[in-house]
Amino acid sequence: MKRILSILLVLAMLLSMVPAVFAADCDITVSTPAPDPVKVGALYQLPLGTVFTDPNGHALSFALKADYGDKVYIKDNTLQFTSAEAGEFRIGITATCTGGGSAEVVVPITVEAVEDGGKNQYGYDETDQASVTVYVTISSDGAPIIGKDDGGTILSHLEVKVPYFPLSLYGLDDFNRYHTENGSGSYTDNEIVQRPTLLHLYIYMLERYYLGVAEKGCGKGTSGLLEFTGSGEGVNDMLGGSYKDTRNALLISGSATSMYMQNFWGHDENLMYYRNHVYPLMSAGWGSTADYILLSDNDTIDLAMFSNWSFWTYGAFARFDKDDYTAKVGEKITFETQKYDTKSVSDGGTESFEPITGLNVKLYNENWEQQQELTSEGSSYTLDTASLKAGTYYLLGYDPNYGTENACYAPATAKVVLTSEAPQPCQWDEGVVTTEPTCTTAGVKTFSCSVHGETRTEELPALGHTFGADGACIRCGEKDPAIPTQDESGVYGIASEKQLQWFAAKVNSGETGISGKLTANIDLTSVESWTPIGSLKQPFTGSFDGDGHSITGMSITFDSDDKSIGAPYLGLFGYVKGTADKKAEIKNLTLTGTLSITENYRNSYAYSGGLVGAAEYVSFTDVTTDVTVTAKQGTAPYPWSYIGGFAGTVKNADFLRCVNNGTVTSDGDYVSGFVPKSETTTYTACANNGAITGRTKIGGLGAEVKSTKVVDSCNTGAIGLIAYGTGKQAIGGLFAEIRYGSSITRSYNSGAVTGDCYVGGLVGSVGSSSDATNGPSYIVDSYNSGAITGHSDKYYCGIGGLVGKLDASSSRVYEQSYVHNCYNTGTVTDLGLKTAGNPGAAIGVMHADYSEGSYLEVKDVYYRACGLEGLGMMVYSTMHDPSVFVEMSAEAMKASDFVTKLGASFKADGTCMQKVNSGYPVLTWQQLGEGQSEHTFKVTATVDATCTEAGSKTYTCTACGETKAEEIPALGHNVGEGGICSRCGEKIAYLSALRLTAYNGSGDYAFTPEFDGKTAEYQVAVPDADGFSAFLWATLSENAPEGSTIKAEWTNLYNGKTQSTAITSGKTSGQSLANFSRDAKPNTVTLTVGVDVLTTFADIEKIDTKDSNSNTTTDDLEKVERTVFNNAGISRNLFNADGNLAVTNAILTDEASIRELPLQFANLLNKIVEKFNRKGHYEFRVSMLETTQFNYKELAKLYKEHAQMGYPKMLPQIALGHSQSSILATLTFENEVLHLSEIMIPPMMSSTMSGSLVKKD
Repeated sequence: MKRILSILLVLAMLLSMVPAVFAADCDITVSTPAPDPVKVGALYQLPLGTVFTDPNGHALSFALKADYGDKVYIKDNTLQFTSAEAGEFRIGITATCTGGGSAEVVVPITVEAVEDGGKNQYGYDETDQASVTVYVTISSDGAPIIGKDDGGTILSHLEVKVPYFPLSLYGLDDFNRYHTENGSGSYTDNEIVQRPTLLHLYIYMLERYYLGVAEKGCGKGTSGLLEFTGSGEGVNDMLGGSYKDTRNALLISGSATSMYMQNFWGHDENLMYYRNHVYPLMSAGWGSTADYILLSDNDTIDLAMFSNWSFWTYGAFARFDKDDYTAKVGEKITFETQKYDTKSVSDGGTESFEPITGLNVKLYNENWEQQQELTSEGSSYTLDTASLKAGTYYLLGYDPNYGTENACYAPATAKVVLTSEAPQPCQWDEGVVTTEPTCTTAGVKTFSCSVHGETRTEELPALGHTFGADGACIRCGEKDPAIPTQDESGVYGIASEKQLQWFAAKVNSGETGISGKLTANIDLTSVESWTPIGSLKQPFTGSFDGDGHSITGMSITFDSDDKSIGAPYLGLFGYVKGTADKKAEIKNLTLTGTLSITENYRNSYAYSGGLVGAAEYVSFTDVTTDVTVTAKQGTAPYPWSYIGGFAGTVKNADFLRCVNNGTVTSDGDYVSGFVPKSETTTYTACANNGAITGRTKIGGLGAEVKSTKVVDSCNTGAIGLIAYGTGKQAIGGLFAEIRYGSSITRSYNSGAVTGDCYVGGLVGSVGSSSDATNGPSYIVDSYNSGAITGHSDKYYCGIGGLVGKLDASSSRVYEQSYVHNCYNTGTVTDLGLKTAGNPGAAIGVMHADYSEGSYLEVKDVYYRACGLEGLGMMVYSTMHDPSVFVEMSAEAMKASDFVTKLGASFKADGTCMQKVNSGYPVLTWQQLGEGQSEHTFKVTATVDATCTEAGSKTYTCTACGETKAEEIPALGHNVGEGGICSRCGEKIAYLSALRLTAYNGSGDYAFTPEFDGKTAEYQVAVPDADGFSAFLWATLSENAPEGSTIKAEWTNLYNGKTQSTAITSGKTSGQSLANFSRDAKPNTVTLTVGVDVLTTFADIEKIDTKDSNSNTTTDDLEKVERTVFNNAGISRNLFNADGNLAVTNAILTDEASIRELPLQFANLLNKIVEKFNRKGHYEFRVSMLETTQFNYKELAKLYKEHAQMGYPKMLPQIALGHSQSSILATLTFENEVLHLSEIMIPPMMSSTMSGSLVKKD
């Protein structure tokens, strides 16, 4: 017993601990709700059990964290929320667990404003309210009626306090109002909304003003309202009219939300009601009945009864533009009469307030005694209050046809309050943010007047984005549009001016190795002064790809007035620097803009260009610049130096297919279209087309260059001086001066070159300075056609057609410059005073030093006769051999012999009309300019294309007779109704789909063989994929004509035999044509698409059915049969009782076409048994035989019997693959052409033997 007691005691102790255990195990989980927006006035309900849960089963209680007003409360563990204002609301809720512990959540609720009128049509306030105060007008045929209460109240703009009472007191439970979603639409629960509806208003008004019940007795259900019938004494209106009230006071039928008022106020059902001057709705486009319409304080209710039953088709509810007007006595009040149609939009009505004219408008005092009658020709009226006293007045606007069947407007009413003093000004509070501004949308702040209760709103500007370090907005998370995105390789895709600025800032902040790629054209016009990408301290080292796009509108303005600033390095890029192992690159870009710099303090060279200031180890590919570059001297003692269209200075750079079209103008030294200063640089297929102007050292491609190689390049721009007489310049079409192994190969200049001295068509001065590494400088296989003008100021100031000065300084080979195989056709002019010996048609001055063995090599240099020697003069040397300069006439230089003499680098200049170089030889890489053509061609012959065959056009040059041909592609069929080509009339069958599907154990895949849909024959390759079975599917086009066929033919790789099958029109949806097991691949299928592929009626018409023996007898039947079948190309065995070979073959073909089904079943079985597969070998496997015989004999017998019953029959022809149209054509042929039905009977067999086989007639 003691042991039992001990056990019970322990159990009791444990049980006593259970509540504590549960209490300690309280774990509330919270699911933050994200409700959809609700409308103003709509009830939002949130079951809090869906937000807070305790997995341990404890009960939870809920409370609001703050007082949010009487429209926000918790009822039955459900949050109830309604707001009369739009905005963002955050409702805090606390959940408390019975076992201890709590959790909180904030519910974000967005309340959206409703459009004008919309909030009055639906979106009702579904919160409970004991009573509401509204303004009511009840009219009959346009005039407000008078109540039958003791005072005879005029029911016009009457302020009424409507109580809520249970409709069950009147037996109207079916018309209770329940909750909806967002204040409109169908009911969503069975909880009654305890708030007055329009039905409550009707009951109250009838009891109070029709039955004369005292106010305290209304809404009690004791008035006998529903049994009351009018006495017929009449209901009077305030304008002197009346109607007989012989019907019920209130008679209702129908159901909830479909209530029908048959009688009201002793009147019939011809009435209409408006709330706040618009027709109330249950939801958009769906009218609402009185039991559904919930009332709110200050609502305006208009109820209009009419004797004309058609009033709603052309009538309207009238109103003034305000319900209340306030003014000081003596002031004028302007107002407008408006209407809202009673008919729907679909019936021609409107959903907005429109002006209305012609109403009778009168002003009454508070006792409804007329004070004034107002007139207007339109809808606008002015009330002069000078003759009135302070007090309350009412405006009434009514139908001129009031009181008659022609009345169709419900009256307009409004209240006017006149004061003797100026209205007290509003006292506004600090305001409440009712709509929070976002990054992109403005917010709203609402202010309330403590004097009048009015409200006003103020717009809060959008906040704008605040982007964090990650590029996302810290508020909304939107990515900064100024930050480009990176692709998989880390390259930034740049699509806007902002993104390009971001890229520049990124580089200039130290991330110099990033790369960018334009994804759109970029306009920098809005950027006042561009900040270059990269600097001397932070050079750009990555890659920039324009990807064929352009940057336009770049503008850079720079004034140097700070001696602490070194070279400015200006351009789209400031400083670009790669390495010998990995060059930086700029490519595929077009750049336009302006660069303007002024030197106010001589502190450094400019080193600036349109594209880049300076570059080292950089490749430029397919870049075109059109930047207007201007450099001028300001207050500095010296002008800028080193200004270029492309760059200021480069080293170890490569230019490929680059073009400068921009002008460069400087009053300083070292100026060029590309780069004035370059070292260890190459130009390949580059061109300068811009005009270049400077003081000294001026060239189309470069100014002073070292170790620079030029191939297949040119200058077409004018090269000139800012002013004559500035001294020794060195000015050239391509370069001002080349040294240290620089070379020019297969290049030319066609631009005019103007200078003082050392002026050359290609180079101003070829210097001798070099070393063993770089070797001599030279010019080969090049020419000049531009006009050369010099202005010599000393005896040996060289001016030459090709070179101004050619220099050598010693016997060292690498210091001995040379010119080979070049020619000049440009004019050479010296405008200076020192003319003797200076100008040369090819070279102005050849200069060698005093040392023995110094040598200048010139050979095969040609020039057009111009009155000058090829060499102007030789200085310090007598080694010149005049024979190396060859003077030629223009005709001789244009002749083919001269082209041959120049060698492989040259070609003749055009073959017909237009020339690149006026007929003189050109370089092999030169082409005609845009829009030019060597010939003037005219069409001389045309072969029109057909649907299936290409045509051609033949062109002949009107000048030289040369011809060329141009193919006109085949037109292709234009298939119309019935698959008939509108051009050629051919019937066309097209494929609309072609698919090859393969299956294996793990699933299936499909791929589409390439086809154009309009080809008659296709070759479809079936790939070899071990373990797969493939099925070929094809579909005919929808407009394929009757008889269209797709035939598939392939080789059976099991037995080497050819197999074929076909589908015809009528079976066009995904027909499987062929199956290939995995052991039969790879394979090739030939698809033939056409109309009546097997038989055509045209073929049948050509059959010769005549027999030489015209006297046909019974014994001649066999001969007639043989003749008919042979001429028709049909085997007699098909219709012979003993010959069944054709039928057998047809059956085999049919079996092969349906064999796909068991093969698919076999594949399915193999997938199922694949789980027994071990180490790649099947333990179990299903295989189908190549041919089957399970029903061969039965089908053969059946088809043969059909064939023997008479020719033709459907089944044998289908077995042969005949189309439906070919079968119909055969019937026509037999019955109407051969008349076989009259002269033939079934072939001989035991069941058809007859003594007379042919009719005797």
